[in-house]
Amino acid sequence: AELGHRPSAASERIRQLAEAANIPYLALEPYYTEAPQEAAQLYRDNIHLNDAGQAVLAQALTECRQIAAVPIVSK
Repeated sequence: AELGHRPSAASERIRQLAEAANIPYLALEPYYTEAPQEAAQLYRDNIHLNDAGQAVLAQALTECRQIAAVPIVSK
């Protein structure tokens, strides 16, 4: 999700395609809007996440993995 934007038409289309193909889709917008930091503090610019934004992403992925009970595979 870009800074200050609602999900784009492209994001919505990707979600629809994933759903049609039975591929899990993780909507990240709620995680970024609910983060304790202001949205601007999660990005290096208006697209790329900084360390704080990466931490929110990591939390979202961890929660998603736990909900889906997907094992972590290490080599």
